[in-house]
Amino acid sequence: MLQLQGKTIVVAGATGTLGRNIVEELLNVGAKPRVLLRDINKASLFEFSNAIEYFEAQATELESLEGLFKGVHGCISALGKTRQADKQNYWQVDYGANSHLLQMAIDAHLQFFSYVHVIGNAQQNGSQLFTAKQAFVDSLQQSPIESYVVRPSGFFSDLAEVFTMAQKGRVWLIGNGQQPVTPIHPRDLAKEVVRALLKGQRDITVGGPQTITQDDIAKLAFSVLGQKSKTSHIPEWLITALLGVVSSMTPQRFWGPFEFFHEAMKNDMSAPHYGKETLENFFLELKRKKA
Repeated sequence: MLQLQGKTIVVAGATGTLGRNIVEELLNVGAKPRVLLRDINKASLFEFSNAIEYFEAQATELESLEGLFKGVHGCISALGKTRQADKQNYWQVDYGANSHLLQMAIDAHLQFFSYVHVIGNAQQNGSQLFTAKQAFVDSLQQSPIESYVVRPSGFFSDLAEVFTMAQKGRVWLIGNGQQPVTPIHPRDLAKEVVRALLKGQRDITVGGPQTITQDDIAKLAFSVLGQKSKTSHIPEWLITALLGVVSSMTPQRFWGPFEFFHEAMKNDMSAPHYGKETLENFFLELKRKKA
């Protein structure tokens, strides 16, 4: 169990939705967040900005991190490449940048390093994104620092794509649509990331309050929109073949996220239930925003 009150904690990947919620949750427990930013102008994204320290650096460039961990107690990383348009790949960001942070954290004798991973294992998900993330987790858990790993089942924000398809009249799913997932809202996930530190939970799998199949996610989106449900299923073999062609012709940034979600959607991604935010309310919020 860790004491965070009054401690300075570095947050990497802080400008993403999850990262901003982690910063807010650290403030709620009395910690002092130090936010790692690639662009200092992104400081405007944060509320209570006068209670937050900012450090501008590129985590992919080890030398730029000099001084980041001075006077710091621990580090929480939600850093990873998802849909960013930059040309760096998963091994440079999800593995490389986090490895730089870990190396600096060990050298600075930080008490802990916490990393937000994803649910699954190499047998279930052979995507480049998962492989890079898992390689970093292996390094983290074999390192001398006190490590914490949080493995969420899925994010509400990823399911916004399903809602967008429903608005257009039809949802396209890979496979039979019967695989379960337990998605979680970033606010609830941030609470569990910080709670794991306070409780000494070194490696946990986390889901939201409801486990639901992919077909039922589509039905829920149509229900919120007040529309008749129209769902089509794409055979997995066809997606595999298409990925084989596309990955040989285009950069990873174009096909990588799709490869990851294709691999994930083939598997049971159910997880223990945490949090209070429901997927239905998330879809209702999207409906209000797009009205």
